[in-house]
Amino acid sequence: MIEFAVDVAGPPQSPGRSSLMAVDLEVRTPAGELLCVPAYCDAPPGGQPAGWRVRFAGAQPGTYTSTLVLTLRGQRADSIPGPTFSIEQQAGQGYIRRAAASRYLQFDDGAAYLPIGQNVCFTSAKARTIPVYPDHDRYVPSRAPDLAWDEAYSRWFSRMAECGANWARLWMGSPDFDLLDGQPWVFNAEHGRRLDRLFELADTHGIHICLCLDYFRTIAEAPEAISTAHFFSARDRAWGRLLLAEGGTRNADLFTTPAIEELLRDLIRYCVARWGYSTRLFAWELWNEIECLIDVSKPEHIEWVRRATHHVRRTDPWRHLVKSSAHVRTSRQFWGHDFGDINDIHMYFGWMGTETAKDLARLVEEYTTEIRGEADPFIVGEMGLAREVNTSEYGLTADLADRDRDGVALHESLWAGVFIGGCGTGMVWWWDEHVDFNDQYWRFKGISRFVRDVPWNKEPFRHVAARTSSMDLRAWELRGKSLRLIWVQSLRFTWWNVIHGARLSPIGGAWLTLEGVEPGGYELEWWNTETGEITATSRATAAGATLRFELPAISKDVALKVRPVGP
Repeated sequence: MIEFAVDVAGPPQSPGRSSLMAVDLEVRTPAGELLCVPAYCDAPPGGQPAGWRVRFAGAQPGTYTSTLVLTLRGQRADSIPGPTFSIEQQAGQGYIRRAAASRYLQFDDGAAYLPIGQNVCFTSAKARTIPVYPDHDRYVPSRAPDLAWDEAYSRWFSRMAECGANWARLWMGSPDFDLLDGQPWVFNAEHGRRLDRLFELADTHGIHICLCLDYFRTIAEAPEAISTAHFFSARDRAWGRLLLAEGGTRNADLFTTPAIEELLRDLIRYCVARWGYSTRLFAWELWNEIECLIDVSKPEHIEWVRRATHHVRRTDPWRHLVKSSAHVRTSRQFWGHDFGDINDIHMYFGWMGTETAKDLARLVEEYTTEIRGEADPFIVGEMGLAREVNTSEYGLTADLADRDRDGVALHESLWAGVFIGGCGTGMVWWWDEHVDFNDQYWRFKGISRFVRDVPWNKEPFRHVAARTSSMDLRAWELRGKSLRLIWVQSLRFTWWNVIHGARLSPIGGAWLTLEGVEPGGYELEWWNTETGEITATSRATAAGATLRFELPAISKDVALKVRPVGP
């Protein structure tokens, strides 16, 4: 990243509001492409005056020329030659893109990228301030240590990276990083510097950040109208102050108030200007669980999201992935190119009921039925054991979740998310109260080692159910052109059964049948899902279009890679 300081005569005129004043760097690449890179205005620490900054990163070696452009009230007011600079060679693997030949992802250099990770959306200290639900005796986390934001993320990122995780999702609107916690168009300078530091930590530990720009669920109603009060309310943030000033009185006014949409566009512009350069940015996520804010029956609300998505694409010269997340399994309104590059769905034991979710792989299979039918990549962006649901059958779900000390739910989420056909693992919630508190990071090792050499961007993998001779086993296959990946799980090995003391007796003597193969010999590579080690290799021969072979005794689960070999 190259950073330029831009000197503009006179004090900034509402520097966060681009309709009044904007600075851009038009960059001509060695290939002749013209990129428009927005600048941002920031007040440095120590009370110094605010100044303009441009951050740029270029992928092509060669010489770059540029022009600085000043725009006032929408009119080009001045332009001068900008810096000329050279890049000797491309560093790193580049940005993350959709792969052309599959529903998976890759870097600019052609290497496959499969996200493996979890949500780390805010610190435990902030979470502890969330008020309890009205019918609950407590919220969570209750035991995770209160660490300063930089200590917390340094701890989480380093421990994740040690075990092979490479992805993390952050809520930028959370109290530690909220740019809009004051007046409209006054972006919090200290929180901007914190996010700078977060990207530095991500670079140090090889983590790619899914940056969720906001998550609020009410902007006009009183905080008492929702159970988690101020945490999901924007009433006392810049959003609410602006809506009130514009005469808005309801959530629905959000989508018909031009100033609100203008503020959203300028938030996007600021974020692109400050962090768009980074190859550690996985994607811009416009909103968390957008159906909590939007009335999906109203076309004007859907159009609002479509316009925001296209504004990100117009503003970001590096063309990062864009997405929004959903928690309703049939939210087709937010799927497809007009609303992002990746479809996203969330699911939990508790919020999505209890009976199916006792088996998280079954929950994933059921809840992704519709999204799997789409042509775009998808990811299970949140899943796990909800702690805040009070059920009539089992009481507060936190009491059940606390018994999963060995991280079986995390294990199920990681493997099921990949083998259902997602472009990444299932991304677990409760990074502090479950994963960190119980030191479950080791669960990332198995899946990260298994997927390391898989050419996700070159094989057209699709999820199919493989056939086993045992009703006590579930077998999922990712069927590619020359490679097949298999996950076989004992139906007894679920987080629910484990916390209730179920005996995981080995299931032996079962056979697995794969359909649609070419006649000939195949190599079977058997993997331990917990350690990520190859435990054995064997051979099998396909008779016609069917390959049938015996499985080892399985008490938990096993994974294997199936490749054709010569005679």
